[in-house]
Amino acid sequence: LRAAATAGVVSSPVARGSIGAMNAPLIFLAVEVATVVCALLLAVRVMASRPRLRSAQLIALIGVNTACAVVLAHQEYGSWEPAAFRIDVGGWALALNLARNLTPGLIMLLCFSLFTDRRRFPRWLLVLFAVQVGLEATAWTVWPPLAPVAALMQTLFVGVALYWTVADWRADLVEGRRRATLVTQVAIGLVTLVSSVLTRVVIAPDSPANYLAHVALTTTYLAILAAVLFQL
Repeated sequence: LRAAATAGVVSSPVARGSIGAMNAPLIFLAVEVATVVCALLLAVRVMASRPRLRSAQLIALIGVNTACAVVLAHQEYGSWEPAAFRIDVGGWALALNLARNLTPGLIMLLCFSLFTDRRRFPRWLLVLFAVQVGLEATAWTVWPPLAPVAALMQTLFVGVALYWTVADWRADLVEGRRRATLVTQVAIGLVTLVSSVLTRVVIAPDSPANYLAHVALTTTYLAILAAVLFQL
């Protein structure tokens, strides 16, 4: 009896560890679903309130693209998840990939719309944006080594957006705009350092570190989206 009791005590931490390991993918799946719902809800809310405003249209597109990114990433990181949680987006993969990789360029356009007084967007940046989209499509379908080049172009777009965001930081006396600037900076940092650089250039795609970066990115996206929705 003592031996049986001892065995039960010894094995119970192992059992608890197994249960925790099983619960972790389920918890992250809930985070992914919540992120998709919040991103789409943000898109619907801004379009419902000001459908003709350019910044609202850009925010809605960014929200939809964020949802696309989470869905496609769930398929791409399927090897790290239980078989029951895996999905196959099929022929939608290319469209979802293009959508998620439009986000840095859209953030650049949004920051231009919100934080600058210029009338025309620089044409050379539009040309580079179009080139980056073409590189994304080519990297996905024909030549994957082009993906880091497209990622570095995304970094350029985000750098320009960051400059426009902080250029008039001290001159802006409107508290609401200052808060929006702070949120924008956080989003820019995440998109650049994690999505565009770390997971595509620095960290090996099939490594555990890449998956952990994906988990951290998605969780932080959810926190930011929830904060933005709370402010609306």
